[in-house]
Parts: sequence; structure tokens; C-alpha cells
Amino acid sequence: MSATALLRPPRPRALLLGLSVALNVFLIAMIGAHLLAASFAPAAMPRSTGQLGKLIAALPEPDAARARAVLERERPFYQPARDHVSAANGAVAAAIAKTPYDEAGLREALAAWQTSWQGFATRFNVVFLDVVRSLSDQGRAELARAALAEEARRKRAE
Repeated sequence: MSATALLRPPRPRALLLGLSVALNVFLIAMIGAHLLAASFAPAAMPRSTGQLGKLIAALPEPDAARARAVLERERPFYQPARDHVSAANGAVAAAIAKTPYDEAGLREALAAWQTSWQGFATRFNVVFLDVVRSLSDQGRAELARAALAEEARRKRAE
């Protein structure tokens, strides 16, 4: 390569390609960091956060206390599956951040995450049925109202 070629400014296409690659690497790192942060979150389900926490907070106090008691009593039943989802989430983040990009590895991690999520949902549905069973007629009506209100709020936010 001649000295003149080394002094010539980069062509616009080459500059755009370099900027595009840099932006993609940055975005992948941001997504990976977000997913990893979720996997390091505390294992115990907070009582006041998340959709279920919001729904329980809307219940009359006797029903809310019964719902929280059921969740606490059943935690050993669903917590291992929840931990498995967190671990799978970390594996997805690691697959996203892997260099060079390995689409087959990411597909595998996503499939494992989906399987773990289905396992958690299956176990937690039983617990949720126990929660609903513990509520009074008024509590069940309030839970349904709060769930519909939360869904409407979510749709408005979209």
C-alpha cells in the first residue's frame, strides 16, 4: 500500500460500516447488561412489585394477607423453577454477548429459557389457584377488577 493511500481519508461507505458495527456492538452490550442485571436480582419475589404484587395490594387487607400467606407457604414449590428461569435468562444474556456471534447458541439458550419459563408458569399456576381459592367473594371480585385495570393500563402505555 502506498503512502498516499494511507493518508487518504476513509470513504463514506467504510465510515458508515464502521459506525454501524460500533453501534450494533454497543446495543448488544446494552441488551446483555439488561438481561444479566435481571439474573442477579434477588431470588425472593418482592411483595410490592410486579403485576401480582400490584394486584394483591388492591385487595382488602384480610384477603391480601391470606394471598401473601399462600405465596409464602408455597414458595418452596415454585421458587426452584423461578431460579431456573433466572439462570436461563443469564444464559441468554451470555449468548447475546458472545463474540463472535453464535446464532445457534443463542437459539439454544432461548429454547432453554422458554422451557424454564413454561415449567415455572405451570408450577406457579397451581399456586395462583391456591391464592384465588383463599380469597373471599369480595376479594376475588376485586382481584378481577384490578387485573382488568392493569391490562387496560398496559394497553394504554403501548
